[in-house]
Amino acid sequence: MHYLAIGLRCFVGVVFLISSLSKLGPMSHREFRASLRAMRLLPERLTAPAAICVVSGELGLVVCLAAPSRLLVGAGFAVAGLLLIVFSGAIAVLLRRGNSSPCRCFGASSATLAPHHVLRNVLLAAAAATGAFASTAAHGPLVWAGVLVAVCAGVALGGLITVLDEIVSLFRPGAAVSAPARDRPVVPVPASDRLVVPVPASDRSRSGRSAPSAPARHP
Repeated sequence: MHYLAIGLRCFVGVVFLISSLSKLGPMSHREFRASLRAMRLLPERLTAPAAICVVSGELGLVVCLAAPSRLLVGAGFAVAGLLLIVFSGAIAVLLRRGNSSPCRCFGASSATLAPHHVLRNVLLAAAAATGAFASTAAHGPLVWAGVLVAVCAGVALGGLITVLDEIVSLFRPGAAVSAPARDRPVVPVPASDRLVVPVPASDRSRSGRSAPSAPARHP
């Protein structure tokens, strides 16, 4: 249980660390607030406080998961599960309404909300619940080789989750390529800018076209 708890602490911690850091910059935080406003789940006056609460909660649970106290680790997993349940419910409501706002979970992204975002959050909530149980049930000595493997596995899996949208887009290359081409405006080329290449008479005769005859000269 020790290694499972350590791996899940790193897994959930890395996910929320990347999520919180991607919203800390002035521009990133404004974009996150704008995405909350576009979702229309909260009144206009509550979007800014909600954005601050989300970022503060994410940073706070990361600190708790990194602490050596079992009580703080359990609190970190509990906050993570609560946030993930709220996120899952909000995304489900938006999908039911047909709202296609971009997902700003991990900073700027053009990926719209989709069912796999709900599935991702549900799986993360299950991981948080499992981590809370494993942290309280873990007993006995630790082997540093096992700790290293658990940490590396948790960090790698957490980083993989944060790029889930990019991975999903790899299986839909047509949508990623056709959208820019469809949205690109067609600019007509003026006749004066068109390049006209003259074809020599010898080439026209070889291609089956008769060369124009020279004009007749009259005395």
